[in-house]
Amino acid sequence: MWWLCREVTTLYDLQEQLCQDLKVSNFSQLELGPLLRNPVIIQSFKPPADRVEVLKVGALLGCIVQLWVMVTT
Repeated sequence: MWWLCREVTTLYDLQEQLCQDLKVSNFSQLELGPLLRNPVIIQSFKPPADRVEVLKVGALLGCIVQLWVMVTT
């Protein structure tokens, strides 16, 4: 058996992938509670406690921003 996998490096990537795989248009339709309050998410990603929304930053954009910071400093 083969599994198709995708690298997830940001919470936004994870949220988008879950919605795509489970065929919903947004995470709240899954009725799992806020993604940022999930114990596994808190342990793995350590989001700030006051954050209420997942930032819309995907892995590609994150890499571009990191590259830009490296080039400009």
